[in-house]
Amino acid sequence: MLRGIEGLGAGARGEARRVLDVLIERGDVSLEEADRIEAGIESAIATHRRWLEERVLAPLRGAGEGAGRLDARLAALEERLARIEARLAARDPGE
Repeated sequence: MLRGIEGLGAGARGEARRVLDVLIERGDVSLEEADRIEAGIESAIATHRRWLEERVLAPLRGAGEGAGRLDARLAALEERLARIEARLAARDPGE
């Protein structure tokens, strides 16, 4: 997911630079103004990336780690149950 967002960010950067270059050529903005606009775009991309990391990806990672611990606990319980069942099966039915 993050790679997809980064790809979109790279595409947005490239397109913004292309538009800014056209605006500079036409005399609509100066090079300094274009640099400030580009810096603003970079800042917005970084802000949204941090938001995505904090609000979406970090909780998903935490959920994945929790599921891993749950799987390990379940496997241990299944192993213990198998041992108990084996002992019960080995008991003399007359007891």
